[in-house]
Amino acid sequence: INQRPTGLAMFGDAVLARPMLLAGTLVGTGLFVITLPFSALGGNVKETADTLVVGLAKSTFTRCLGCTETQDRWKKKAVGEAQQ
Repeated sequence: INQRPTGLAMFGDAVLARPMLLAGTLVGTGLFVITLPFSALGGNVKETADTLVVGLAKSTFTRCLGCTETQDRWKKKAVGEAQQ
């Protein structure tokens, strides 16, 4: 099975997905800041940060271009195994 992203997938990711994920990360960060007092009172700051900011930021900035999350996990696993 070819696990590499296609050129079309890379183009779509660069032109559509990444800008939308970046916008989502910025909106999520704003929401996190606004809801921080309530999260702190509820004792779930880490969960709120993970949900509103970290997950989107990881998809935006660390996922390989054109890769699905599954392809990205396979790629990172293969690179990790190759370095050992």
